[in-house]
Amino acid sequence: MPELSNEEVARRYFEANARNDLDALESLRTPDWQMRWPSTGELVASSQAYRAIHEHYPGGYPRFDDLRIVGTEDRYVVTPANTVVRVAGGGDVWIGEARLAYGDGSEWYGVKMLELRDGLVHRETDYWSPAMEPPAWRRDLTEQLPRTP
Repeated sequence: MPELSNEEVARRYFEANARNDLDALESLRTPDWQMRWPSTGELVASSQAYRAIHEHYPGGYPRFDDLRIVGTEDRYVVTPANTVVRVAGGGDVWIGEARLAYGDGSEWYGVKMLELRDGLVHRETDYWSPAMEPPAWRRDLTEQLPRTP
């Protein structure tokens, strides 16, 4: 396989993540890849541990309905599911935003930060927040963003 640019690695990684393609994700990681979940204070220390978490997730692993990848220079691509994805980045750091739908019916928003090393994903950090209504006290001070479908 020809050497991929960091943009191509990040784009393929985010697309594989949206498809829950564990084999593709693992092929784009360094052998010492790690994932950090600061919200819960956890470290996933290997692809094998990630696979086990994915396979045993209560109610099924979350579905990624919408994915937006952000960075310094915007580029648009079409994923295999024909979802338009905004692809951009800078150097070895890439950021992605996604809407997640869990098996229990809850909706969350996630931010994924990828750190690349030698053309592969070395470290990944995820942050999550449940979808929620803005507090009443500031509704008159802000504008409402459209919700992703």
